Amino acid sequence: MAKRALSAEDHRSAENLLKFDSNPNVIVYRDQFAEMESDFRNGVLVRKQYERDREDLERRLLEDCREIRGQTTQSPNSKKRS
Repeated sequence: MAKRALSAEDHRSAENLLKFDSNPNVIVYRDQFAEMESDFRNGVLVRKQYERDREDLERRLLEDCREIRGQTTQSPNSKKRS
């Protein structure tokens, strides 16, 4: 199953979390992004792989932070009715 591309708003949200959030989980993601960027600059990753990996990591960061804050990744309209 293909994943949907992240929106510009998603990218900004991930960037803001990485810059300003002090949650220990976010700090781990920050380190992972730094390592990935270093690998790209040093030629370990080609641009296409870097961009794909970066988007996957941003997606995981956003999902993880939603869970940490008690938010769901489902839209409110997708809940089952009893």
